Amino acid sequence: MPTVRGSIRISGDDVCGGSATAYVRVLDVSLADAPSVTVGELVLTNVSIDEVVRHGLEFSLWIDNVEVKERNRYVVSVLIDCDGDADMGTGDYYSKQAYPVFADSSPDYVVVETSRLD
Repeated sequence: MPTVRGSIRISGDDVCGGSATAYVRVLDVSLADAPSVTVGELVLTNVSIDEVVRHGLEFSLWIDNVEVKERNRYVVSVLIDCDGDADMGTGDYYSKQAYPVFADSSPDYVVVETSRLD
């Protein structure tokens, strides 16, 4: 069973404080002209934003319902939802960069940087 391990970091000084929900997703982004497909998701509730700023947030995500194909391209995407609506919006944190996984050149552990959406 393929597993993605890593840590989530928050960039910047202006943090939402309190607790939030973190959504860690593995996306199949193989098709250039099509939307990505979520192949795995981990939802972490009651995440302390202060703790994420200080120490990061470790995660392990098992992909157990989809066959990971060698020829496909997979990336990790993170949303830290501060307002509780489960959608990306102003004041939430998200990963702007693609973090490839499951490829020969991909790391076994990813550090995902998130930035605040203004």
